[in-house]
Amino acid sequence: MNRTVSTLITILTLVSTLHISNTFAQEEPRTIIQTQHLKTIAFSPDSKTLATLVDSRVYFWDVNTGKQKYLLTDSDIDLYSLAFSPDGNTLAIGDEYGKLSLWDVATRTEKKRMRVKTHTRPIIRVLFSPDGATLASIGGIGYYNITIHLWDTESGNLITSITVRTSYSEDRISEQSLSFSPDSSLFAHANQQSRIDLWDVNTGEIKKTLVGHTGSVYSTAFSPDGQTLASGSSDRTVRLWDVNTGEKKNIIELSGHVRFSPDGRTLLIDNNKTARLWDVNTSTYKADIKGRSGSFSPDSSIIATVESDTVYLWDVETARPKTEFDVSPALNSEYDYNNVLFSPDGNTLAAYTDHHIYNTYYINLWNLQTTNRVRITPYRAVSPANGQSFTINVTIENGHNVGGYQFSVIYDATVIRYVGSANQDYLPDGTFPIPPIENVNKITLAATSVDGTANGDGTLANITFEVLDIKATTLVLTDLILTDNNGNILPHLLFNTGIVIDPQLRPEDVNSDGIVNITDLVQVASKFHHSTDIDKEDINKDGVVNIVDLVKVAAALGAGENAPTLHSHGHTRITVKNVQHWIQLAKQVNGQDDTFQHGLQKLQRLVTALAPKETALLPNYPNPFNPETWIPYQLTKSADVTLKIHTANGVVVRMLPLGNMPAGHYISRNRAVYWDGKNNLGEPVASGVYFYTITANNFTETRRLLIIK
Repeated sequence: MNRTVSTLITILTLVSTLHISNTFAQEEPRTIIQTQHLKTIAFSPDSKTLATLVDSRVYFWDVNTGKQKYLLTDSDIDLYSLAFSPDGNTLAIGDEYGKLSLWDVATRTEKKRMRVKTHTRPIIRVLFSPDGATLASIGGIGYYNITIHLWDTESGNLITSITVRTSYSEDRISEQSLSFSPDSSLFAHANQQSRIDLWDVNTGEIKKTLVGHTGSVYSTAFSPDGQTLASGSSDRTVRLWDVNTGEKKNIIELSGHVRFSPDGRTLLIDNNKTARLWDVNTSTYKADIKGRSGSFSPDSSIIATVESDTVYLWDVETARPKTEFDVSPALNSEYDYNNVLFSPDGNTLAAYTDHHIYNTYYINLWNLQTTNRVRITPYRAVSPANGQSFTINVTIENGHNVGGYQFSVIYDATVIRYVGSANQDYLPDGTFPIPPIENVNKITLAATSVDGTANGDGTLANITFEVLDIKATTLVLTDLILTDNNGNILPHLLFNTGIVIDPQLRPEDVNSDGIVNITDLVQVASKFHHSTDIDKEDINKDGVVNIVDLVKVAAALGAGENAPTLHSHGHTRITVKNVQHWIQLAKQVNGQDDTFQHGLQKLQRLVTALAPKETALLPNYPNPFNPETWIPYQLTKSADVTLKIHTANGVVVRMLPLGNMPAGHYISRNRAVYWDGKNNLGEPVASGVYFYTITANNFTETRRLLIIK
């Protein structure tokens, strides 16, 4: 097929799908099939190897190819648990008789064996501390008792033993919760008595006991900074504890196993039916997402869940679905996939079942880094002021043979407005762009190359929006299609599909428009001496709006990007007299802190800014007009003001006496002189040229206006 025909097919493919929702072009997974009892899996820290534990054997698999590398051990007894050390050099394995062994991964030899008499039943979990110096092993000593041993990995010596009475039978011991703190100094263990013990790893003694749950605690997790511990309990609450004080910080009326995102901003609460997301910083519920067994990506941007035969990838920030994978060949099986796991580098996703499907166990691996990974950047941004613009980029990583693209961005049209877009230089020269398609709250872009394909990283396009309202809002990248030059749809992955625009507003920005200016002063002044309905105007939150709040706003005047001039249209309802009165009140308060004094200085400068340098009559607006117009003016000092409308030969059409007006600007529609196009008798005047003259004490000035009907 020649290039011209190939390019035409690509263009037709893009054009024909501009209004069709795209179905994800899924990468085929690498499938590992085990015919024995699969008990657990683990990625090596370098993400290159996957270890699987099946009955009495441990297999190592190449993550990139899905092929078996070697059999590490073939024991005569059943094995129950395994874990890689943080450096990847050691593999810990627990067997059915309570024996714990450490294997050298490089030489494939057993280098240490530990055992105590209290481990008389299987070791159902092993866990290294983050620094690799300590190893925890969990095993049974009876049907309703378990022991937890902490070992020094270097010497193999036992640090301490913990015996716990539990109502769980042996097949549920794995649900007992334990975790190391990020700095490896503490070990948290939740027990049947509804309390959580924090053990000092170095001394083997209990350092703190956290009490508050009324049911058994089955899950704990340290925050990445080690300052907070989350716990899930059968009392249907999740609690957040201060690790240093032992006091509870928050109670969440939800139940489930808990897990922090690597950045510590999100808490996952998984009840094996639905995964729920909790915003740690704001202490607010975010959303429910479909699936269970949630696993965070290392960069905290994605969470993977599994339900039946489908794995879902979700955007953590927006709780919107990014894509989904079909975990066949289990499509028609009676067993569900029930585990999902990211590799440490985030490039591979594993989904597996520990229930057999006709005596066969499946592990599916997806390479998330293979080709054509598309995202929206930046991931988060601070909203500029109202009327200001910002630009987002749609980028591609690891592109391969890309000849065309199409995507849509969905946005809230009440918060931002689409301004424009541009295709960037990722595709080769001679790119043919499709004109952008706007549809209320969605913009669709597409382009195709007429001169070959593109590979590697780059930017597909950028889009510019204008801020209409300072609110938190999210833009979502969706309906992505990538094609080659033959019109074939390429497999791809969407990442970071939601960009969040945050309104980071100062308290002094009372009207939340992104700028602290005279409008905020006006709003605070309008609530002077009020003590109700003053949530925004009470800047210092002392229960009343007074001069202190006004001075604080004055001190912040001009904060915000590209603040408009003081007298922007519609902003001025403050007079010199008002500000002079506020200055007198401020001096009576006699605040001594720097912010107060700075605000007082701003008010004094505001007097100068509000007082025009000259008295003037300004052009009316609109002009020409029909039937009404506004006539602005400014006074350097108070004066008796009269404005008259008259003909060219001096015949007065309308006289508008304004009375005594204080010095200031009378620019906006609510302050300028208003003329409705009628004469003194209330009759509409004829079309034509008229003149308007202002008299302010000894000052007089005349301008021309035009009425057209």
